[in-house]
Amino acid sequence: MESYSASKKIFEVSVLKNEVIAEGVCKITFSLEEPFSYKPGQYMWVELLDMKGTDPKGSRRAFSILSGDAKEGTTIAMATRISKTVYKQNIATLAAGDKVKIHGPFGSNFILDTEPRDIVMIAGGLSITAFLPNIEYIQKNHIQTKSFLLYLNNSQDTTPFLHELEYFKKGTPSFDYKVSYEYFKIEDIKKVLEEGKSKTWWINGPQAMVDYVFLELTKAGVPRGDMVFENFYPSSAQSLTKKDLETEFLESNVFANAIQNSTNHMVITDTEGIVLFANKSAELTTGYSLDEIVGNTPRLWGGLMSPDFYKGFWEKKRMGLSFKGEIVNRRKNGELYHALISASPIFGKANTVIGYIGTEEDISGIKKIQQEIAAKSFELNTFFDISQDLIGVAHQDGYWKTINSAFQKLLGFSKEEMLQSPFITLIHPEDVEATENEVAKLMKGIETVNFINRFQKKDGSYVTIEWKASPHGESFYVIGRDVTAAKEKESELERLNRAMIDRELKMIELKKKIKDLEMGK
Repeated sequence: MESYSASKKIFEVSVLKNEVIAEGVCKITFSLEEPFSYKPGQYMWVELLDMKGTDPKGSRRAFSILSGDAKEGTTIAMATRISKTVYKQNIATLAAGDKVKIHGPFGSNFILDTEPRDIVMIAGGLSITAFLPNIEYIQKNHIQTKSFLLYLNNSQDTTPFLHELEYFKKGTPSFDYKVSYEYFKIEDIKKVLEEGKSKTWWINGPQAMVDYVFLELTKAGVPRGDMVFENFYPSSAQSLTKKDLETEFLESNVFANAIQNSTNHMVITDTEGIVLFANKSAELTTGYSLDEIVGNTPRLWGGLMSPDFYKGFWEKKRMGLSFKGEIVNRRKNGELYHALISASPIFGKANTVIGYIGTEEDISGIKKIQQEIAAKSFELNTFFDISQDLIGVAHQDGYWKTINSAFQKLLGFSKEEMLQSPFITLIHPEDVEATENEVAKLMKGIETVNFINRFQKKDGSYVTIEWKASPHGESFYVIGRDVTAAKEKESELERLNRAMIDRELKMIELKKKIKDLEMGK
């Protein structure tokens, strides 16, 4: 399974300042009490802690991180256009000292490669905030990548960051930009198209703008594989829509009820991952309401896996193949959960992919049990391996099934050598018969206590081992202790005792002879 980033978490931060930077646009800077690591081009979710009123999309939104410095810092910023939604009205009134929660960082699509190609960025409105950090990063680090930005907006009064763009242009010879207050025209990028060099095209903006730019670039011969999107992807005329679901699918009560009441989290998306339908379990699993989920992409509760994971995921989806895997996501309350996911294409009448159905099975409980078992197993294995006593499991066929490292330390044979040969081959010839008898008793269910035999070491010498063993099925579990030194001392004592006894007997015999001489015998 691909790893997920442990650096992604939740921060409670304070508003440092909230300033209007263009008509209807405010920039909010937050003060951080702990370091926040991220890369230029990533985004974060900003959650309001005390939102006045009810917003059907909930209390959090995704915003690009406004800074080109990927190092850990003490401040972080975002920009938002003020609108009539309850969330946007609340965030626009944040004042210095107010608290919010930041979830992140997320995103990998607008991150520079280690050896990036030339980049053309096309931004609609405030979507420019996804690109500014990269432009700043290129300037600060003197990266030779040639980059061009086309910045589309409605009017000059509502267009922020114009001074910043001019500053970047003056300080970065490889960067240029153009601002347009009209719809996208291919003439605006005619110069970069005529260069003919292979480029990466970053496209970010509202759905309608993304669709139109994609269509025009495709007509101009730009390969789809060179285009990168994040929040909104180009929609297709063949793609499944919410209306299709309502009229052709959800009105079929049997299927609708089956999906709605499934214990697994299920969503149906269009071809670019926009959620059109989510069942009750999706709400229960993620913690988000149906209104918050529909119209969003699964990044609302996802985005934690590595870029390679998502690359493989989308490659399979675009090929019309099913994808299965294990993933880590985050619930609305910030809690991580593990899930088995499956994403399968939905084919239309022309056998083209018109959408996807995705399921998640929450396996957090299983993962917790697995982790607890792994922890216990680690403890047992650690105890097993650091023990100075010989610990092993042997089969009735005479082979070791497993042994700890104490065997190698004592006998000198590697674990592999010990497992490949019957243990009887290393037993002193004088002890073989007694050992075989003891094994036979074990196989009858009789435990072994304080059985002693001699094992040969790799250097040819022998050690004396005292064993305790307990049978279990066709195997027996053993613990052995080297008692060679004790046995040698015991033998020495026996020799001394015998010598002393012999001496005493000789003294008694000598005294008897002396007495016989004195009596004239």
